[in-house]
Amino acid sequence: MKVEHLTFTRFVAAILVVLFHIGGTSLDPNSIAGSLLGVGNSAVSYFFALSGFILVVSNVRDGRLPARIPRATFWRNRFARIYPLYLVALGLTILFGALTGSDLAEEL
Repeated sequence: MKVEHLTFTRFVAAILVVLFHIGGTSLDPNSIAGSLLGVGNSAVSYFFALSGFILVVSNVRDGRLPARIPRATFWRNRFARIYPLYLVALGLTILFGALTGSDLAEEL
């Protein structure tokens, strides 16, 4: 199954979420911009639901899902996929905090 169109709507939802975080809460909700950016809050649910659907559909081969993998293998793969990026983000947070003289304990 091709999911390019759905992937595009996921991209649009992600952009709406980012724009909402940038300034959606400070705009007048009755204005056009405020109305458009206000949907960024709802786009979070859409983004996660659609992402889960796309993950399942992208793994379907010949109309069947792949065989189940052991839990230990799943968690090892998931950890290997997520943890390195987490460490990079943590390192950048500490670096920028040190460069700006920010007290990270107060910020977090």
